[in-house]
Amino acid sequence: MSSAKDFADQVPVFHGSGWITWEPIMKAFLRTKGVWKYIDGSATEPTLGVIMDLEEAPEPPTMKEPKEPGPKEPESSSLAYDSELATYKQVWKEHRAAMATWRAENYEAHSYNHKTQAEYVKAKADFDEGNDKALGYLSIKISRSLYHLLTESASESWTILKDQYSKTGAAQLYLDWIKLKEFYMSSSKPPADQISHLRSLLDRLSPHVVLPESLKTLILLGSLPADWRQSFQTLLLTLDPAELKMQDCITRINEEYTRRLSTGEARTSWAPAPAAAAAGQPRFQQNPPPTHWQGRGGNQSRGRGGRDV
Repeated sequence: MSSAKDFADQVPVFHGSGWITWEPIMKAFLRTKGVWKYIDGSATEPTLGVIMDLEEAPEPPTMKEPKEPGPKEPESSSLAYDSELATYKQVWKEHRAAMATWRAENYEAHSYNHKTQAEYVKAKADFDEGNDKALGYLSIKISRSLYHLLTESASESWTILKDQYSKTGAAQLYLDWIKLKEFYMSSSKPPADQISHLRSLLDRLSPHVVLPESLKTLILLGSLPADWRQSFQTLLLTLDPAELKMQDCITRINEEYTRRLSTGEARTSWAPAPAAAAAGQPRFQQNPPPTHWQGRGGNQSRGRGGRDV
């Protein structure tokens, strides 16, 4: 229960921007709740099955039961009454027999119809419950300003939101590209999460920018900490550019990290930063700052061959 609540807390409220980041998190959340099928359309609204036609039931007789004559009525009245009563009983006997025949002949169709209708009622109730849950979860994870886009269908509501906000504008594309250029990995953190972040940046760009697999791999390798470079330069010497595969390098990175952990070379994320980092020495980036040359006089000197810093 607590883990499900913790997961729900990790899903941010969608305000209209960042769909490409919000969508997979929300999708995973809806899957854990068992209602994603009401979003992706795999759970369809049930329809009433074919109802078999029944034969028309026999009409009941219109003849009414005769009224018995009083004791003072003539004998002819009693004879007429007896005759009418006998006829009345015969008519109703024949009607009951016809009804019994009708029920027997239509029993199968009647039972089928009853079962079909009962199954439909249950399936419709189950679908409505799942659809309402999906809409509820969707409602609490979007801003109230977007409520006007919701309909009675969870699937339709999701489609409307996706059509409205999944398109990446030029400004967002530019920002993602800048983030990709400035991305670098830290040796103080496990590589898995950092690589996942890099993948998300690449995924955002992929619908609009064609990045060859070899370029993606080089971006990944270029983001490695400086003290990792030597390990992978040796690898690159043996490969043709066409053989550069991102997944292969990810495997090698994870293996290298495991090796460094076992030898004590890798620092865990909670360990203090090394003196070099604390002193402000730059870590390896995609675009490292230019080297600052110093003269004989130190930082502020313009010694022979030096330049301003």
